[in-house]
Amino acid sequence: MTEDIILLKQPALLWSVETMSPDEAYRRDIDEVRMRLQQMAQQIALQHTSLTTKAETIYGNEHIKERLLTIGYSVEAITSYCELLCSSLQTYKEASSMLSLLRDSQPTYAEHQLNSLLEQNREFNSLLTDLNYYVVLVVNALVTENRSLENLMHSRMDDTTDHEQVNNEYKDFIRRGLELNKSLDKRIMYIDSLLRDIRKQMAASQVSRLEAQVAERRRKINEQRYQAKVEDVRDYEDLEGQYRHKYDEEGNLIGTEEGGSGGNRQGIKAIIIAIALVAIVLVAHYFITL
Repeated sequence: MTEDIILLKQPALLWSVETMSPDEAYRRDIDEVRMRLQQMAQQIALQHTSLTTKAETIYGNEHIKERLLTIGYSVEAITSYCELLCSSLQTYKEASSMLSLLRDSQPTYAEHQLNSLLEQNREFNSLLTDLNYYVVLVVNALVTENRSLENLMHSRMDDTTDHEQVNNEYKDFIRRGLELNKSLDKRIMYIDSLLRDIRKQMAASQVSRLEAQVAERRRKINEQRYQAKVEDVRDYEDLEGQYRHKYDEEGNLIGTEEGGSGGNRQGIKAIIIAIALVAIVLVAHYFITL
């Protein structure tokens, strides 16, 4: 399975992608790697299950069954490790999405943390290379045990494998699985710390945005109040012969203001007078022509 090695793209390559931003390319890359990891875990689990089922049907293979049981612990370790690795990569992907949201409000911070996030690919690739080597060992062991079963099934020869030695080698595979989990701890600690910091930055950004929204709402309300006052003054100036009382803060009458020159009212009065004159002319013309 050396041809199935799964690696994340190096940071420089992600930055050089022209069709999308580095963070978008990074998230797509993570999705591809997670899919391959899940496929790898499923394939090796299916191979082990198939071989174990096959062993149950062949007589005289008790040692093979025991060795397959030992290999099974490594298969479970690989499955568990792939799940943990996929979960960790998903968290890295979510961190990238949050940094994208911060790009407008805090561009310097977002770009710095994104660079740091992309650099983690180098560490993950080391983990993925170790995982691939571990998978190759287990798959080769399954191939060897399948060959032994084939020999027994066709009665070509007895199982001549040094059972104790090989079984102990398979047990050593389990230790490799534990080491893989330990090596992932540093990546988890890093992303946990980064997520806490990103959430703080996002909270601060949201507070700033809310404050800006409140300030804008206050400005609009003040504009509406000012416009209402201006319109009120204009209306009052248009009220010829009207009076407005002025009071102090304690409610005492301190003065009276008189309305303006009439404005629209004078215009309306002029129109009424013009209409009346036209009516008088028409009536006079009527009586003259009788």
